[in-house]
Amino acid sequence: MRTLFLTSSGLNENTSDVFWKCINKDPSDTKVVFIPSASIRNDSAKEGIAVCVERLMNMGIPFENILIYDLSLLISAGCQLPRT
Repeated sequence: MRTLFLTSSGLNENTSDVFWKCINKDPSDTKVVFIPSASIRNDSAKEGIAVCVERLMNMGIPFENILIYDLSLLISAGCQLPRT
């Protein structure tokens, strides 16, 4: 079973407890897709990503099980793709 756990403020002590209750897996078997929604164009936002990844690793989730999904790779609504 897959579980979708959404939070707008990352994981803290309160939300991490709820996270583990929802996930119900061993940390070493847990895979995370981290989607930073704040702009990652400034240094403080980039540092925030590093803090969140470190927090996930401190929770026991292996680094190789953490995927950072870059929303800037999405195609904008007005984009015209070339026809093949």
